[in-house]
Amino acid sequence: MNGPDLTLLLLLLGALLILTALLFSAERHHRRHAARIAHQHALASTEQQNTAALAAGAICDGWTGPTREDPSR
Repeated sequence: MNGPDLTLLLLLLGALLILTALLFSAERHHRRHAARIAHQHALASTEQQNTAALAAGAICDGWTGPTREDPSR
């Protein structure tokens, strides 16, 4: 192998290494982003379930919500 062939081979290997590193970096970023979104959805779902449970408990206890004061008093 003469000089130009070896140089071209090293350049190609370097480009392949850089592309592989970029691919793994993008995949890691995607996984972190997906995990963050899943966590946010889980929190929102839990909050909605807690709100629904509180509302159901209040209805079962007979609470009908805030009422206006009787103006005749």
